[in-house]
Amino acid sequence: MSLVEPDEPAKRVESGRHRKALSLGHAFLLKILGSRIFAPWKGQPTGAPQTVNEPECDLFPARRSRILDKMKTLEEKKKDARMERLRDDIKGLQRNIRGETRDFCKLQCTTLVARFHASLPLELRYMVYDYLISDFRSEIGVKENDALYYRHEKFNKVAWGDPWGFIFRPNWVGQDVAKEAASYFYSTTLLRLYYTTQIEHFLINRYDIFFLGLDPKAVIRRLEIYIHYNRKAKDGYHSSGAMNLYVEDEISELRTEQLKSLEALLEVTHVKGFRLLLLVKALRWDINSRINALHLIEAVAPTLFRLKDAGVEISMMQAYGQPSDTEDCFAGWLNGTQLDFERRMSERRDELSPKPLTVDDVLQDSTAIR
Repeated sequence: MSLVEPDEPAKRVESGRHRKALSLGHAFLLKILGSRIFAPWKGQPTGAPQTVNEPECDLFPARRSRILDKMKTLEEKKKDARMERLRDDIKGLQRNIRGETRDFCKLQCTTLVARFHASLPLELRYMVYDYLISDFRSEIGVKENDALYYRHEKFNKVAWGDPWGFIFRPNWVGQDVAKEAASYFYSTTLLRLYYTTQIEHFLINRYDIFFLGLDPKAVIRRLEIYIHYNRKAKDGYHSSGAMNLYVEDEISELRTEQLKSLEALLEVTHVKGFRLLLLVKALRWDINSRINALHLIEAVAPTLFRLKDAGVEISMMQAYGQPSDTEDCFAGWLNGTQLDFERRMSERRDELSPKPLTVDDVLQDSTAIR
């Protein structure tokens, strides 16, 4: 049986029927989808209530709300990012302003100080340094006539740019004025050392507290030094930690170090008229501690007399707890000869050493009680 192709008019009728069926199907699907999508936002029609699927209808407002929240969050983050960039720009501008202001002030200061150094005589410059050094001591909390520890924590802050002591900073006043002011500070200030071994660190190793390359032993005029019977710094120099020695060999080694350090004072440039205050440490209510302090003084006495013969003016006091807790019980001990010194040493030992009781003392005490 042969197949017969339909004629052309029949084909057109058949395709028209298909298009009409597809159009009716599409319209029906769109109507259903539209009713489900837009029903939650449309008002309810009049007449009989419309039947809807509640869980599916509630899903769309929740999604819409989440989308709106995310859009709002996005806008806020954009705003925050703009504000952050603005803050960074403001901080950068502030840094630039501070840097330019600092450079301008330095230029003005160095120009003024150069005129000051060139026009004023040394005596008047010293008067200016006196005023600035007094202000500097006030800033770091040390009274006018008190000794100043040579490793005071705020000396480093001066070198690293803190506002204290700008007169000692070359980038503000120039190298010549900074060194001149520092030399004047050294020559007029009573500097304190907590251990004799710090003499080597300060003078022999040339520890310039202002980091200007000065040699301290060439400019200092006064020192206050604590000397201990059996106590030394843990690392040899610093006073942040200390240790007590109880073995005789260790104490003997310490005594050798102390004598070597004290003899280093003979290398001071201005040894004649140099003033040395020795504070001999002891416990006030401990007799043995005070007797040991006498042993220490006796051991270093020959070196002290050599310093005295070289022109050093030496004072010696007993020191107990705080720096202000001292007793002037060795006044004049080094003014005479070594024989006079030994006599006073013997008398003081007799005062401190307990006397043995005799039978007569006991009988006398018992009679007084009766």
